[in-house]
Amino acid sequence: MSNASLKTFELFLDGYSLNETAYYRHIKVNTVKEHLLNAAITLPKKTISL
Repeated sequence: MSNASLKTFELFLDGYSLNETAYYRHIKVNTVKEHLLNAAITLPKKTISL
């Protein structure tokens, strides 16, 4: 997983919304969604269990 996707995923785990994450990272909401999808595909299931 790319460093950018990891940073986005960490913000998601910290409870930031898609819009907040996009604003904070200076990226589009669709990019946030792509990063989260990449994390879901890349990381083991145990890692992403909330």
